[in-house]
Amino acid sequence: MKIKFLDEKNCHLLKSNNVYIYGAGVYAHDIKNAMKNAGVEVKAFIVDDAYILAPNRDGTEVISLSTYRSNIGDTDAVIYGMANVARF
Repeated sequence: MKIKFLDEKNCHLLKSNNVYIYGAGVYAHDIKNAMKNAGVEVKAFIVDDAYILAPNRDGTEVISLSTYRSNIGDTDAVIYGMANVARF
C-alpha cells in the first residue's frame, strides 16, 4: 500500500488507476469534482455497508466496503477525504 497526498497539481497521476472515494458526503462530492476537473474519472464512492442510502450519488455508483474488498484490483486508488477541522 502506498499513501500519497494529493492536491490539484498532482491528481493527474491517478489517470491510469481505478479511482474510488471512501465516503459519499459533501467532501467526497467536492473531491469527485476536483478529480473530474483534472481529467480523472471516479469509478465509485465506497461506504460502510450500513450507510448505503442510494445506489448512486450524482451519477456515480455507491458501493459497500465489503463489495469493494471482494473485488480489489492491483491498480486501484482509494481517496480518503477529510476536513481540516482541528482548531486550537
